[in-house]
Amino acid sequence: MTIILDTETTGLRAGEDELLQISIIDDSGEVLINQYLQPSVEEWPEAQEINHITPEDVRNCPHVWDPA
Repeated sequence: MTIILDTETTGLRAGEDELLQISIIDDSGEVLINQYLQPSVEEWPEAQEINHITPEDVRNCPHVWDPA
């Protein structure tokens, strides 16, 4: 089985920017995971112009650093 992983982040700076969304689908197109995540930063205007994920979209989502 092949899986496709897609992520959306607050930017492109490795070690600085954070995940906003993680999606995994299999080779038949079935969605295995599609989860928004709340980063520690409060805004990401440049990335938001591209990915259209707003702070409101992730306000009640799990934090990246939460183990649960």
